[in-house]
Amino acid sequence: MAVSLRLLETADAPRIQHLVSDPRLASWANLPRPYPADGAERFLQLADCQQRRGTGRHFAIERFGLLVGVISVGCGTDPGLAMLGYWIGVPWQGLGVASRALDQLLNLDPLAGPGLRTWGSVCLERNLASRRVLEKNGFTAVAARPYEGPYPHRFAGQTCLTYLRMPNPNAVLIA
Repeated sequence: MAVSLRLLETADAPRIQHLVSDPRLASWANLPRPYPADGAERFLQLADCQQRRGTGRHFAIERFGLLVGVISVGCGTDPGLAMLGYWIGVPWQGLGVASRALDQLLNLDPLAGPGLRTWGSVCLERNLASRRVLEKNGFTAVAARPYEGPYPHRFAGQTCLTYLRMPNPNAVLIA
């Protein structure tokens, strides 16, 4: 299955809004439910700001030229650690889209600079699909902790797993 990545654009707002408004996605993802009417526009503004500061990149995941999900990478205070997040629209889940997109990102990400030592990601322990995506791409679960995110009314009492992976030493850097 072919998928491609490209940087998000302002014109992606309606498509993102449509996909993320599906309540089934919010049952697994750290997203508000219901998704705010201006949620995609605000997300794209944040993505643009992070890209200009060099602290994050957010990519559209496309299949046959149609945006079907988003994959993001960000660097915080530790330049040796890049954190990943992704979501796939419900109609395209279970088809290998996320696994292929993550593989591409790990090999092409512009934040994969010389100081990067480790990739990281966090998902709900019960999110078996996301765990499989990470494990297929060489990530290992290294820690478990209670959910502490912004949606305790949905995820209180659930466990999050932290996954880590060493970067690919042969990664191709793009500008």
